[in-house]
Amino acid sequence: MTITQAGIIGLSWTQGISNGGSAIIDYSVQFAAEFSSNFVTVATGLTVPSFTLTGLVPGANYQFMVQTRNILGWSSYSNITIIRAATTPSAPITVTVAINSQNAIVSWTMPDNGGSQIIQYIVVIQ
Repeated sequence: MTITQAGIIGLSWTQGISNGGSAIIDYSVQFAAEFSSNFVTVATGLTVPSFTLTGLVPGANYQFMVQTRNILGWSSYSNITIIRAATTPSAPITVTVAINSQNAIVSWTMPDNGGSQIIQYIVVIQ
């Protein structure tokens, strides 16, 4: 399962050990806020083992379960997986500047990424 960007969780999973002797024909996904037992079905009839859920609170934790179906019926749900919805990253830390006669070299320690890959830094010189 993969977190994508703020307020969005991209889920992916692998098929279980057994399909019961018949091909999997669809998947169902349920989710709930962390520590809640009020699971809600957010997707059913999925034909691929992935789903993206949007509109989540950045930084909040959510629980997910997935179920598969073959021609004979539905499986039990998977184990619960808890995933944190990504949020904005922290500011860079330990910023240093080395200046010589021709250049200023700015470096920093990578900050916490908030659960998603940092794709850009902006350096402002004043």
